[in-house]
Amino acid sequence: MWILWAPLVLVVALASWVGWKARRHGGRPFRDGAAMSRDVRDARRDIRAWKAGSLGHSGQDISWMKRH
Repeated sequence: MWILWAPLVLVVALASWVGWKARRHGGRPFRDGAAMSRDVRDARRDIRAWKAGSLGHSGQDISWMKRH
């Protein structure tokens, strides 16, 4: 019976340890839905701005896009 529960206990212990390490270093172990939807919204905004002729708002070096 313990053979069935051992992998589950191991996964829960590993996930707890990863979460503890991330919180200790000031981060979050997993991204929530709000952060992911915010990134998608920002990416779509940058794509629309690039198609309109601007280089977007991402702050990345996209100078290579000027050469059409």
